[in-house]
Amino acid sequence: MKKSPVYIMPVLLVLTLFILCGIFAARGLFRMLNLATIIIGIMALPFLVWAAVLFVSGMLPRKAEKAAVTKALRFAVLVCARNEENVIGNLIDSLAFQTYPKSCYEIFVVAHNCTDNTAAIAQEYGATVIEAQNPSERCKGDAMRHGIDYITKKHQADFDALCVFDADNLVNAHFLSEMNKALQGDADGALGMRDSHNAHKSAISEAFALYWLVNARVNHASRSLLHLPCFLQGTGFAIKLDILPKEGWRTFTLTEDIEFSIQQMLLSHHFTFVKDAVFYDEQPCDTKTWFHQIFRWMFGTKQCISYLPKILDNVRGKALQVWDMLWYILSFAVGGITFGAQVLLLISSTFSAKEFFTVARGCVVQLALMLVVTWLLSAICASRCGKDASAYAKGILIYPFLMASMFALFLASVFLRTCDWKPIAHGVEKSKKKRRKHTFSEEFRW
Repeated sequence: MKKSPVYIMPVLLVLTLFILCGIFAARGLFRMLNLATIIIGIMALPFLVWAAVLFVSGMLPRKAEKAAVTKALRFAVLVCARNEENVIGNLIDSLAFQTYPKSCYEIFVVAHNCTDNTAAIAQEYGATVIEAQNPSERCKGDAMRHGIDYITKKHQADFDALCVFDADNLVNAHFLSEMNKALQGDADGALGMRDSHNAHKSAISEAFALYWLVNARVNHASRSLLHLPCFLQGTGFAIKLDILPKEGWRTFTLTEDIEFSIQQMLLSHHFTFVKDAVFYDEQPCDTKTWFHQIFRWMFGTKQCISYLPKILDNVRGKALQVWDMLWYILSFAVGGITFGAQVLLLISSTFSAKEFFTVARGCVVQLALMLVVTWLLSAICASRCGKDASAYAKGILIYPFLMASMFALFLASVFLRTCDWKPIAHGVEKSKKKRRKHTFSEEFRW
C-alpha cells in the first residue's frame, strides 16, 4: 500500500482541530483559548529575545584566530552512504585533491543497507569500504556506529581525529587543513561552513541554501563570538577521537548530530565553528523532498527533548550554556505550539463574527511581521556571507514558508511514533570513472 505524503499530516491535524474547536467554541471556551494564546506568547518571548541576541552577535565581525599549527593530525574521513552510487565518486574525487598531506588522511565509506553499486564504486575510487546490512537499522546513527567501531577497533593508533561527510557533498581543497588548525587548540571538535552546489536549481533549493547561510551566522558565528559551544550539524564536521566514550558512537534519534552534541556538551566538550573549512552540500529541489527532510529533522528534534532532565542537572556554573542548549532544542517546539495555538484560536473564533475579525486582524499583522523579518533575515545573512542577495530572490521569497513548515511539521511529529531515515534522490552530475578535480561556480566569501 502506498504511504501518504508526510505533509498530509498537518492538513489532517488542522481539520481535526477545526472539529474540536467547533465543539469548544459552542461551549464558550473561546476566552480560555485566548488566554492560553497570550500565556504561550509570553513564554515564547525569552526565545525571541535570545534569537535576537544570536542574530546581532552573528552579524558582528570576528577577529581572525591564528592557531599555532604544531603537527598534522591524522584524519579518518567517514562517509555514511545508502544507495549513493551516483554521487559517492564525486565526493571521493574532491577529497583526493585536498591540500592536506595525503599520508595524513584515509577515506572510509559505510555502505549501509545498500542495494546498488555504492560499495564497488567507492572501492574503485580508493576508499576503504565497510559494508553493513541490517534492515532493522533505520538511522544514520546506526551507520555512524558501524564506521566508528571499525575505525577504533582496527585503526585505534592510526588516527587522531574523525571527519564526517554525507555522500552528496563536495569538499573545498583546504577543508582538512583548516580543520587541522582548529583542532590544534582546546576545541574538541569543529564544524565547517556549509555552502550549496545546487543552490540555484530551483526556488526550494535557494531557500534551503539560505537556511544554511542563516545558520552559519545566527547559530554558529554567534556562538563562537559568545564563547558557547556550537552544535554539530549532520555533515562537514570533525572531532578528536579521544573524546568518544569507550562504547563508541551511540545515538538513537533521527538527528544524531544534535544528540551527539548534547552528549558531548554534558561532558564539557567544546565544538567551534570554522568559517574557512568550506564544503558544498546538495539541497532539496522539490516539495516532496522538502517536507520529508524537514519532517525527519523535526521528528529527531522532538526525540532529543528527552535529554532535558540531564541538561537541567548541569545548570550549576553553566547557566548561559544550559539556556542556550534549551533554546536550541525547544525553539521549534515553542514555535510549533505558538503556531498551533494561533490556528486553534482563529478556528474557534469563526462562531462569532466580531471575535473572528479581531483574531484574524491580529493574525494578519503577525503574519506580515513574520514575512518582513524572515525576508530581511535571510537577505542580510546571505549578504554577510559574501553572497549576492538578489541572486537568491526566489529563495528569499519562500524562505518564510520554509520556516513555517518546520513549526507545523514539529507539531505533526508529536502525533506520529515513527519516522525512517530514507535515501534522497540526487540531481547532481553522476560520478565519472575518470578522476577529476572539481571546481565551484563561486568561492565562499565571508
